[in-house]
Amino acid sequence: VELSNPGPPPSRKKKKLEPSEICQQLYDIIRSYKKEDGTLLCDSFIRAPKRRQEPQYYEVVSQPIDLLRVQQKLKTDTYEDIEELTADIELLVNNAKAFYKHDSEEYKDAIELWKLYGKHRNALESGEELKTPKSSRNGSSSRRSDVAEDVS
Repeated sequence: VELSNPGPPPSRKKKKLEPSEICQQLYDIIRSYKKEDGTLLCDSFIRAPKRRQEPQYYEVVSQPIDLLRVQQKLKTDTYEDIEELTADIELLVNNAKAFYKHDSEEYKDAIELWKLYGKHRNALESGEELKTPKSSRNGSSSRRSDVAEDVS
C-alpha cells in the first residue's frame, strides 16, 4: 500500500472518478480547448451578453447561462451529478444556437463545444483517458497537429 500518497484511497485508483471530479474536468476541458487559430473555443460563452448591449438576446433566450455561472456552481458544489452539468452546458449551447445566425462563428463554436463536451463526457464516465489539448506533462500548451486533426 502506498503510504506516501495522501490522495484518494488506492481502491479508486483511476477507474471511477467522483461525479464532482468529472464535472470539474469537463469544465476545464471545454474552458481551455483551443481552436486551430489558437483562440479559445469557449470564448463567446464565458459571459452571456449584457442586457444593455444585447437586449434582444434576452428576448430570444429565457434562461441565460454562461461559463462563469457554471464555474460558480462547480465551486459551490451545486451539481449533484453529471446530468445537471450536462443540462447547463446544453442550455448554454442551445442559447447560442437560438440567438446567433447559422453561419456565425458563435453558432459553429456552440456546436463544436457540444461535440467536445459529449466526447469527453463519455470517455470520463467510462473511465477512459482522452488526450486533452492541455498538455499535463510539459507545462507548454500543445500546438501539435494531433490535437487539431479530429476537429475538421
